[in-house]
Amino acid sequence: MLTFLEQDKFLQKDRAEARTSKGRIAYDCFNAVLNGDRVGCLTGRPLWPTTKDRCANLFFIERGGLPSACVKCPEYDNGGLEPL
Repeated sequence: MLTFLEQDKFLQKDRAEARTSKGRIAYDCFNAVLNGDRVGCLTGRPLWPTTKDRCANLFFIERGGLPSACVKCPEYDNGGLEPL
């Protein structure tokens, strides 16, 4: 079983690879909000339209997942830390 720090190391690697291949990830967006073990969007976009709460699974987002609603979202906000 991995420790929390070991798991985080793998998640950081997954996110870095996702940023390289996708250019943006939901994890970096300031509009993403945590709701229990689900992640929603402050702008009201459905991150996972097939679920009742329209939110994405936290682990999917932690791994660098990019819901289709985020792909070309004009309100995507990474705080200007990384180029879009």
